[in-house]
Amino acid sequence: MSSWFSTFFLVFKVSLRSFLVKKTFWLGIILFALFFLILFPFSLGTEEVQRPKIQIGCLWAILEFVAALCIGRMFSVEQEANALDILLSSRSFRSAILFAKIGFTTLFLFSLQIPIVFFWLLF
Repeated sequence: MSSWFSTFFLVFKVSLRSFLVKKTFWLGIILFALFFLILFPFSLGTEEVQRPKIQIGCLWAILEFVAALCIGRMFSVEQEANALDILLSSRSFRSAILFAKIGFTTLFLFSLQIPIVFFWLLF
């Protein structure tokens, strides 16, 4: 049986490599967030969006939609490759697999939220 940390780093590295190969998901979420950045001033009115409480609420809503999209696709790469059953039936620690995917998803969310906040401040 492999150690917990080696399983963690292996799953994290595979997740990172699959992200670097398929950059379309990251770009798709950024475009989704930009769509909402444009949509909120049209739906609420430009005067309402200038109020600080409304601005914070709109940014929070955009970040929550982005987080929901990312968390929902946490194991999508393994499911598409039919590797999730093999991964779970291996002799590796399931907690290491889960924490590696959570750690990668957290890093992925931060890589998305930085440009989203930048575009929010720009618009």
